Amino acid sequence: MTGWRLVGTASVLAAGILDLEVELVREVPSPAVIPATLRINCNLPGIPTGLAEGYWLSIPGTPFVEGGAGGVFEPLEPNVGITIFSSGVEFGAWDQAWRQEFERVHRRLPALEDRADRIWSLEFQARTGRAPGDAGWVPRWRTVAS
Repeated sequence: MTGWRLVGTASVLAAGILDLEVELVREVPSPAVIPATLRINCNLPGIPTGLAEGYWLSIPGTPFVEGGAGGVFEPLEPNVGITIFSSGVEFGAWDQAWRQEFERVHRRLPALEDRADRIWSLEFQARTGRAPGDAGWVPRWRTVAS
């Protein structure tokens, strides 16, 4: 990932712009891996990003426009595509404040792993009467890594 700009959220959906470096695997006429860039844009009703809905795939040195030396795959006109970004997590009222603080600090939506860590830390606190702290997290990280 080379860039992510979260514009806004509505429940589990997110409006934003994602930029990626990708590798295209070619089999014919000969095997090759071709570097390219991919931009994906998702608008939500009432939360526009300023770009058209869809994706742009740039493959340097390839003739994707008639008569051109290079081109970009881009959304059709009129725009008929749809893209969706999702955190995969729906937050209840009990953790809305945590989600908002997470987004402010990390500048991204919490993933399932982030929510799982939050739930684990709340369970730890309920068992021990204190927040985990660095030493408390070590067994959790070992468990998740294995």
